[in-house]
Amino acid sequence: MPQPTPPSPAAPPSLAGRAAASIRRHVLVGLILAVGFGGTAAAWSLMAELSGAVVASGTVVVETNLKRVQHPTGGVVGALFVQEGDHVEAGQLVLRLDETATKANLAIIVNEMTALRTRLARLTAERDGAQDMTVPPDIAHRARLEPEIQTLVDGERLLFASRARTQAGLREQLTERVQQLREEIKGVEAQQRSLEAQLRVAQSEMQDVQDLYAKNLVPRTRVSQLEREIIRIEGSIGEFVARIAQSRGRISETELQIIQLDKDRATEVAKEVREVETRIAELAERRTAAEDQLRRVDVRSPGAGFVHQLVVHTVGGVVGPGETVMQIVPESDALVVEARISPSDIDQLYIGQETRVRFSAFSQRTTPEFKGTIFRISADLSRDEKTGQPFYVAGIRVPEAELHGSNDLKLMPGMPAEVFATTSERTVAQVLLKPLFDHMNRSLRED
Repeated sequence: MPQPTPPSPAAPPSLAGRAAASIRRHVLVGLILAVGFGGTAAAWSLMAELSGAVVASGTVVVETNLKRVQHPTGGVVGALFVQEGDHVEAGQLVLRLDETATKANLAIIVNEMTALRTRLARLTAERDGAQDMTVPPDIAHRARLEPEIQTLVDGERLLFASRARTQAGLREQLTERVQQLREEIKGVEAQQRSLEAQLRVAQSEMQDVQDLYAKNLVPRTRVSQLEREIIRIEGSIGEFVARIAQSRGRISETELQIIQLDKDRATEVAKEVREVETRIAELAERRTAAEDQLRRVDVRSPGAGFVHQLVVHTVGGVVGPGETVMQIVPESDALVVEARISPSDIDQLYIGQETRVRFSAFSQRTTPEFKGTIFRISADLSRDEKTGQPFYVAGIRVPEAELHGSNDLKLMPGMPAEVFATTSERTVAQVLLKPLFDHMNRSLRED
C-alpha cells in the first residue's frame, strides 16, 4: 500500500514584509507618544499658572527729597563755611553773602525815613498850631549821638520858626490893614456928622429966608445961594456914606483874607502831611524788605545732613536769584526707591502691591532680593529730559528690617535698583493665546 505524501513546510517571509511591519509598529508608537505628549502639554498649559511681573529700573532717593539751599535775591559770596560732603546740622550757617551793598541800601532808607519823620513832626506842629515841634523819641536819641541827625532836627526847628514868623507877619499886616480901615471910618463918620450939623443949620436958615422972600424982604439970589449950599452939603454927606460903606467892605474882604490865609496854610500843611506819610509808608516797606535781605545774607542749612553738589567754591563768587547753591542730603529721612514705570504697565500696579527689589550696587552673590511695597504712584506722566520718553513714577518702600537682616547694608541716595512687581497669575495657555485673541478683537472692531 502506498505511503501518504507529507505536507510541504511554509515558505519563509520575505525581507520586505518584515521591514513594513517594523515601520508600522514604529509609526504606531510614535503616534501614541505624540498624542500623549500633546495631551499632556495641553493639560499642563490649561492647568499650570505662571506669575507675571512688571520690571522697572529705579533709583534710591530720600523720601522727603533732597533739601535745596537757595537765596531769593542772590548776591556776592562773602564767606563759605562748608565743603562738599561736610555734615551739617539744621540751622547751621553754611554761607554768608557780602552785606556791603545791602547795609548801604538799608542806611539810605533809614536816613530818608528819619528826615521825613522829622519833617512830619514839624508839619504836625504847624497843623495843630503848636508853639514848638516835638521830635519822636528815637530821633531825639539819635540826634544826641549823631551830629548829622542833630543838624537835621535843628534845620526843621528853624524852618518851623521861620514859617511861623512868616504866617504871623502876614496875619499882622492884614490885621493892621483892618484897623486902619476902621480908623478911617471913624474919621469919615466924624466929618459926616459935621456936615449933617451944617445941613441942619442951612435948612433952618433956608426956612427963615424963604419966609422973608415971601414978604419980598430978601432977593431971590439969597434963596438960590442957600439951596446950592444945602445941595453941596447933602452931596458931601453922600460921599462920606459911600466911603464908609467902601471901607467896611474892604474890612470884610481883609478879614476874609485872614481866614483864607489860615485855611490855605492848613490845606497846604495837610497836603504835605499826606505826601510825607505816603512816602514814609513806602519807605517802611522798603526798609522791611532791606532788613529781611540783610538777615538773609546768612544762609543756613534747612536740615541735618550732608552737603551735596556744592556750586560755589570761592569767596567773591556770584550767586544768582533762586539759584541752588548746594543740596543737603538728609541723614535721618527714610530712603525709598523711585522706579520708572512704562505707560503700558501702569494698569498692573496699585498702592500696597508687593514687589521685589534688587540693588545692583551690591554683590548679587551675597545680597538677596528685598521685599518692598508700592506706597506711591504718580498721578500723571513725566518725561525724560534727555530722551523724551514718557514714564510714571512709583515709590517703593523697603522695610528697615529687610536691610538690617542682610549684613546691615547701608543704602545711599542715587544707588541704582531693579524693581519686580508681581502681577496676577495666568495659565500658560492664556499667555500664549493672548496675542492671538487681542489681534482677533482688533480685527473684529475694524470690520
